[in-house]
Amino acid sequence: MGTSTGRATQSSIAPSPSRRSPATAPKAPADAASCKEAQTASALNHPDIITIHDVVSQDNTEFMILWPLRVQYSGVMSALDPILMELDQEAATTARVLQRIPEEHLTWKPHNKSMSLGQLAMHIAMTPGMIAAMLAGDSFQLDPAAFDNLPGAASRQQVLDTLASSVAQAKQFVGGLDAERASATWRLMAGPRELMAAPRAAVIRTIMLNHWYHHRGQLTVYLRLLNVPVPVVYGRSADESAFGPPAA
Repeated sequence: MGTSTGRATQSSIAPSPSRRSPATAPKAPADAASCKEAQTASALNHPDIITIHDVVSQDNTEFMILWPLRVQYSGVMSALDPILMELDQEAATTARVLQRIPEEHLTWKPHNKSMSLGQLAMHIAMTPGMIAAMLAGDSFQLDPAAFDNLPGAASRQQVLDTLASSVAQAKQFVGGLDAERASATWRLMAGPRELMAAPRAAVIRTIMLNHWYHHRGQLTVYLRLLNVPVPVVYGRSADESAFGPPAA
């Protein structure tokens, strides 16, 4: 339990060479790698990464990353707790990308067959909660016509508000699953035709999360085509970097 946050914390510590025994002391590159890892994590400015503790020097420092775990544990981590942590982390990244959408181009499309910027942004914002609602039952009837009538966005703030409520809905759903429901088979139907059958937990991974990331990556291409600086998603973009100075 973190003394300053009152929440459970997970710590990652890279001991300094001065506190290791000669027999176990790694070579300098390993220390440099640990140092760089700690600095990079801190530079992400994610709300779940609180601090790097006690930075004394580049080469002889113990770095401690404190990561508050928002999930309430009953002693043993369940299989779905990492999903809840991932939802938190990726929601922050997704919000960072959505904050860049230019409101004056919400109806813009890169191609006549593409979604508009506003439609894509809203689809990304809605995805976690939408998939949670679909997974609440044992099956879901898909309406193919829905893909032709995707809602657009009136403003950037509407998109961000939608994302916040969508992620909250997804976290409530995932957090409420027990092992039996998580492993139970869920089916996606189109009339009498079965399109997909998989354990509910597997659908959370593929359709809620992987599908979400796919469209977020698509949005970064929209931003690039509109000459909007692309924010960091994992590590760096051509415009920004979590590893050091912004790219030239």
